[in-house]
Amino acid sequence: MDRLAARGGRVSGQGPEVGLPAGSEQPRFELAPGRYLLTVNYDHATKRQEVEVSTGKLTSVQLVLDAGRLAPTALLVAGGTPLYGTWWIESATVNDLGKREMVVNLSRGDHPEFVVAAGRYLVTVQYDQAWKRQEVEVSAGKLSETRLILKAGVARK
Repeated sequence: MDRLAARGGRVSGQGPEVGLPAGSEQPRFELAPGRYLLTVNYDHATKRQEVEVSTGKLTSVQLVLDAGRLAPTALLVAGGTPLYGTWWIESATVNDLGKREMVVNLSRGDHPEFVVAAGRYLVTVQYDQAWKRQEVEVSAGKLSETRLILKAGVARK
């Protein structure tokens, strides 16, 4: 068997799918020669690459995720205190069926941070009965901070 070295993810091809241990820096696999699909997932970012394993050679693969960090904050009003909200993140573009890809489904927190592929997203937050949806752009290797102002108040008796 020949070796394939990769950073995090899954390898599938002619044989059974092989998973990599979480946090693996430089995992190695003994694989039969052939073509494989290497899939690397980190948080909400995924990258796939076909890999050819040859007889008698070490095949080393490095995948660049082209991902950035998205850190949204929800506020009732500008300058307010960050809210503990429920978050959804979808791709800003629609597929051939007119649907958006759900990237993050139901995450909760007041200071969430997500690693996503570089691109445009629709971020939605819900706090009690107030909602806000906003388009954001994430660049590879960058932190994209965005504030969603709900323009809402709290009713008191």
